[in-house]
Amino acid sequence: GLIRKLINGEAENSEYVSLRLGGSFFDNNLNINVAPRWRNFHCGGEYKTSFSRFSFDGDADYTIGDFNFGIGYRTSDHDKTKGGMEESWWSGYWNVFLTYGTGNLYVNVGVDNIFNSKSKMWEKYNSPYFTTYSRQWSTGRMARVNITYTFGYGKKVSRNIEISGPEATKTSILSADR
Repeated sequence: GLIRKLINGEAENSEYVSLRLGGSFFDNNLNINVAPRWRNFHCGGEYKTSFSRFSFDGDADYTIGDFNFGIGYRTSDHDKTKGGMEESWWSGYWNVFLTYGTGNLYVNVGVDNIFNSKSKMWEKYNSPYFTTYSRQWSTGRMARVNITYTFGYGKKVSRNIEISGPEATKTSILSADR
């Protein structure tokens, strides 16, 4: 058998800058977020490589009464790790969701990869003794449904309990005058 283990991998240097910007509008009913990222990668040695990559993700959601719906996007991305010996890439995707929530019941329905029925991903691993390469193609979209219901249990306590501060400070320190 073969053991996949790092050998001769050189040190890697990576600079990573990201910024998440978000805002809420229309009495906090509309939320918009964007997150640009930049990465610079370099490693030396036998697997010498370098790259700079810009990517970003963003999302927006809107609330109307008991309903919240939104859309999100993430760009394709590329990565190298383990001293340049391992490399991977995956395609970008869109997702949408709708949530209904009231009282104890919450229902969330979402679809990933909504505008594209195919997604791709690959991984490559290099060493002096062997190279592996895997490629994955997916067709279809992923749909999800989450239903949450909270059952009330335990002692019911009034939520309007008022807490007041102490009338006099009490201490356990004895006076040295006695």
